[in-house]
Amino acid sequence: MAKAPRRKRISKGRSKTARDIPATPGRLVPVRRQAAAVEGENQRLRNRVAELEKELERLQTELIDAVVQGSGGDRLLAQQFVATELQHGDLASLYVASTRLQATLRKQEVLAAIREIVINLIGVEEMTVFENHPRTSTLSLIDYYGNGWANHSNISVGEGPVGRVALTGDCYFHDLKGTEREPGNADMPTACVPLKVDGVVWGVIVILRLLPQKDRLVALDYQLLDLLSTQAGIALHCAELSAERAAAREITA
Repeated sequence: MAKAPRRKRISKGRSKTARDIPATPGRLVPVRRQAAAVEGENQRLRNRVAELEKELERLQTELIDAVVQGSGGDRLLAQQFVATELQHGDLASLYVASTRLQATLRKQEVLAAIREIVINLIGVEEMTVFENHPRTSTLSLIDYYGNGWANHSNISVGEGPVGRVALTGDCYFHDLKGTEREPGNADMPTACVPLKVDGVVWGVIVILRLLPQKDRLVALDYQLLDLLSTQAGIALHCAELSAERAAAREITA
């Protein structure tokens, strides 16, 4: 019987979060609280992945024994192994995505992590990230992948699906059954996900269209988007605070 492929082990290194930023009275209190919650969730995911790895090793051993002994239980064990392998892969993807977001305090690197997660783990052809500017009620384009957003550098809050997500804080997903039109522009994207910091919308991730070979979002995609909604905004906000502190130190030096 062929050996199962080796699974990537999860690193135990600590990521950088808001607690690595020098204290700023008032502004960091909610961010530190949310960062602590993110780290707690990361630890929970890491523990669950480790448990599934042990379960996979046990199932693999039992499956090999069943095949060798011809006991007839190999089919059920094989089904359990495949189901556990899939669950392990999903949780590992969530953990890797979360760790990637929290691994830096540089804004451009956080944006690169978001882009990597959306493009590679979800599988999209075009996507973008908008930042919310409450004082002017506008969203500005700060990162993109693909060519579909050249004419949409700014969007008013409340305008179209993207603006409504910024206004309400609720996700938007294109209803495949509600229209015959294919998603692919600012008026009809595939998905819009708010990036929140302490309940306030910091920005919006917009998926314009998926890869040609992918016709819809699946369960893991929704979990990844939910993770981005709760963690990417915090990571970007922490990066901004870190940059502000660094600039202040240079001025006073």
